[in-house]
Amino acid sequence: MEFNLSLKHLYNSISEVLLNFFLKIALYYHFGFNGTVLFYKITHQLLKPSDIIVLLQGDRLDRVKETANIYKKNIAPQIVIIGNNDLIGRGTRNDENDLHLLELKKELINKGILENSIIIEDKSFNTKDQAVHMVTLAKKNSYKRMIIVTSAYHVLRAYLSFVKSSKQQLWNGVILMCSVNLPWKRLASGRSKTAWQMFLLELEKIKKYKNDTASIKEGLEYFNKFLKI
Repeated sequence: MEFNLSLKHLYNSISEVLLNFFLKIALYYHFGFNGTVLFYKITHQLLKPSDIIVLLQGDRLDRVKETANIYKKNIAPQIVIIGNNDLIGRGTRNDENDLHLLELKKELINKGILENSIIIEDKSFNTKDQAVHMVTLAKKNSYKRMIIVTSAYHVLRAYLSFVKSSKQQLWNGVILMCSVNLPWKRLASGRSKTAWQMFLLELEKIKKYKNDTASIKEGLEYFNKFLKI
């Protein structure tokens, strides 16, 4: 029995390594060397004291645990849950099955987060909206740095969306990305696709919605500009 479990663990580990290699090739194919460099940089950022933690709605509860962990390290005093309560449940958009924002808030409270430390922003219907509304909030409150929590497969498009909005709104703040690293073979919660399939879909979305995102070059320039702030 133990031997079988060891074999299964070894198989899963090898599968993840191979998938990770395959996805890097796919990333290089779509966005070249600079794309792979930017993805590495934003998935290996050291989180620093910030003004706000931003939990992007999606994948049901997959992103909640990491959000709570960051808060408990006293890195930031507040959490914003950003999304909407209209496109939730199965069948409302593609294969998504998102939770009501209050459900995410409830789960954060269950994990020990103070209720008065949680803000809900429910007017965002896509990644672009989330970026625009959060940067607007950052400017209004004079935030200098914010941490964005999302799934690893979504982190590149999310970052480029926030860079685009920051440049458009002239917000000269630091964007720190925190990617929730689910096993690539696992189904993202509330979806019919695995994390690696979602990653490939996101690469296509970056091209499809190029007017809503910064370019890879702009993303690298923004990252390097604010790296030491």
